[in-house]
Amino acid sequence: MDEEGLGYCYLGTTVYMPQMIIDTLRLPQLVMPVATLTVGWPAEEPRLSDRLPLESFVHQETYQDYLANDIDTYYHDKENLEENLNFVKINHKETLAQVFTDIRYTRKDNEAMSKELINVLVRQGFLPHTILQGHI
Repeated sequence: MDEEGLGYCYLGTTVYMPQMIIDTLRLPQLVMPVATLTVGWPAEEPRLSDRLPLESFVHQETYQDYLANDIDTYYHDKENLEENLNFVKINHKETLAQVFTDIRYTRKDNEAMSKELINVLVRQGFLPHTILQGHI
């Protein structure tokens, strides 16, 4: 897409608000949105966002867990960008990871989103209704 001049943005919110997407697109049973990608020709030439290196999220053949040192290596450049240093500072944290885990995506928020995701999976027919009562 880059070669054609298209801009795109992966929206991570798809798994946080699947019911809204299901309702808007009128998705039938056994159809579940898992990713949203917006695509279009930008009205300007924006600079590229601070992306993580591919090896930080692409796995070859099998999943490999990350060691703390791996995470530090992958996030080094991103952590040291001026705007991210300022973002960390104004949020009174030491690292970007702390901003995202302590402020933006808290445990309480993640648990609520997970509960809603399970409810949607039941409504879409992927899980039995009994799972909502704690039974499988």
